[in-house]
Amino acid sequence: MSLPRPKILTELTVPTGGWVLDLYITDAVQFDTKVQVTIAAGTYFVSWDQQADDYLGALQRACYTALDASAVAAYNGANEGGKPCFAINSAGKVLIEVIGEEMRIDWTAEDGASIAAVLGFDSSAVLDMVADTQYTGTWQHAYGWYAADDNYIKMDMPDDVPITRSLQSVVPSGQVSTQFVAERYRNELALQFVPRNRMWSNGVGYTTTPTKGYEKNQGLECWWHQAAQGKRFRYYRDSVIDTAKAEITGTATGGTTTTLTDSGRSWDTDPQEHEGKLLVLSFTGSGQQMRWHIDSHTATVLTVADDVHNVAVNFGGNGYYIFNQPYRTYVVDIQRMSEFAPRELPQLDKYDIRIPMLRYQA
Repeated sequence: MSLPRPKILTELTVPTGGWVLDLYITDAVQFDTKVQVTIAAGTYFVSWDQQADDYLGALQRACYTALDASAVAAYNGANEGGKPCFAINSAGKVLIEVIGEEMRIDWTAEDGASIAAVLGFDSSAVLDMVADTQYTGTWQHAYGWYAADDNYIKMDMPDDVPITRSLQSVVPSGQVSTQFVAERYRNELALQFVPRNRMWSNGVGYTTTPTKGYEKNQGLECWWHQAAQGKRFRYYRDSVIDTAKAEITGTATGGTTTTLTDSGRSWDTDPQEHEGKLLVLSFTGSGQQMRWHIDSHTATVLTVADDVHNVAVNFGGNGYYIFNQPYRTYVVDIQRMSEFAPRELPQLDKYDIRIPMLRYQA
């Protein structure tokens, strides 16, 4: 079993009215047709798991819907052809690939700069893409922190700790009266050996370029500036995406846009052993991956959180992988962490930090 590499994803908000992105596709001559894509207003995570609040999934589905509504035959079919595919690599950078066709993304118009800022792309110029070629973000995507190496976790609790809130009194005779009020849950994460460039950001938050030479969006301090405002975050104990380290590998025997079937399996369903895990497949000709959050399953059929428009989950009959990478959602316990003050390990220029967390309650 590989050592876990944790990640933290912070919520981000698309404002009322949504964000609009201009795509240019080719009909008669190169990039002669504009297609407008709108990401609906709401709160998202850059989670790449196709849940309803997945920023990449929402952008991808919006692109698919708008392109299907276009009059350009190469892009408006009821399949993945001509559609952009979004993913995240092991460095936390977003990958974009258009399947089978070319496309221009205009980061300079409408809300392109805001969308590019979350994805980690340079918005000073348009992005012209040729077919079946991966394009990588300039920086790590915003609203996410990634461990770059093993051994970052010093301590975390495998389950949240319940804290009971009760009123209790004792009379002179010894009789005890207890009134239960509520129960809440806490956890704590301790990180160690974090290098300076993964810890600090020189006082700036996500989507802002640091002035001291740190990488944009990379330092844990970016997370802190959001967490200190009470923003939700998801903690994943592991974020490794190397398929060689998958918990389960197999080949689908069937599927729909929201299910994958492996008739040779007999998964345990009481409880469901893979609920909340990640399903991963190679999705494009270049091997770019797609991931789904597993919502439920039977002994042979996995049901995922949401569809990728008209694309079957068992895309192309490729092999599939299951990763045991669930998450929990928290807010920082600001009473116990009122400042961002990592402790330096002597002579190493590496740092420890403890993060007290309260389970998020809607």
